[in-house]
Amino acid sequence: MLRLRQLEVFRAVMTNGSVSAAARVLRMSQPAATAAVRALERSIGLPLFQRTRGRLLPTPEAEGLYQETDRVFRNLALVEKYAHDLKEAQSGVLALACTPSLAVSFLTDAIAAFRTRHPRMNIWLQVTTTRDIIDLAQTRQIDLGFIYAPANEAGLTVTPLFTVPLVCVLSPAHELAARNSLGLRELKTQPLIINVRNDRIVALLEAAFQPLDLRRMTVIGTNQTAAACALAEAGAGIAIVEPLSVARLFPGLAQRPFRPRIALTVRQVCSELHPLSHRARQFSQELKQRVQAGQHD
Repeated sequence: MLRLRQLEVFRAVMTNGSVSAAARVLRMSQPAATAAVRALERSIGLPLFQRTRGRLLPTPEAEGLYQETDRVFRNLALVEKYAHDLKEAQSGVLALACTPSLAVSFLTDAIAAFRTRHPRMNIWLQVTTTRDIIDLAQTRQIDLGFIYAPANEAGLTVTPLFTVPLVCVLSPAHELAARNSLGLRELKTQPLIINVRNDRIVALLEAAFQPLDLRRMTVIGTNQTAAACALAEAGAGIAIVEPLSVARLFPGLAQRPFRPRIALTVRQVCSELHPLSHRARQFSQELKQRVQAGQHD
């Protein structure tokens, strides 16, 4: 049977590069740390390290186990933080998660306004990937999550909030910045910068760019809107991104509507199997009121 302490020692060895360093970090003896690693190897029936000239070299199995172990301990840290905040804050803790571009746009404004009306409320905002947000919502490690992508997973309640169109972001000195909008005719000869890790955006753009080859036109792929905009600001090309956060982070860049119009939907997700807490219902309701009032740009 795997023990949490064994996994903790294994994670520390992987992170710090040696048993002795892991023992120092965990404030335990080196023999005890070595014993924990060997016990873990016996439990799973596989060697996790190759011992060569006094050094530990992780096996491929160790690399895979580390990824899963690290996820467990990151989630455990979130749970510990949540439990601590519940103890310390009489008015409760609101746990939220969102993708990076939503973290510096309408959601931060909503959180600030909510805290003004509920000054004793503690809020924990985790900025992460769509996949992690769905996992956190399904396992009820957060009250509410906010994503762009459709979410059809079991155990989720998904609420569409509003839509935003994709925009082209480019230097104001670019020759195409004088256009009111940009379509395939203008972009087909331009180097494009795309968030290639956003499957939803890529699929929509590939459909819009037919019969052109979007993959060939994409000279730089990245996994963040902010990085795509920074590259456009540096003159590396024209970025096609969701607009939220662009004006805030890059006020000097030009934004032009992309043609044909491609709209993304911002969605709220939460556990379907458990009722929302009172604080989560309050925040969700106030957020919807802000959306209805047009306070989401």
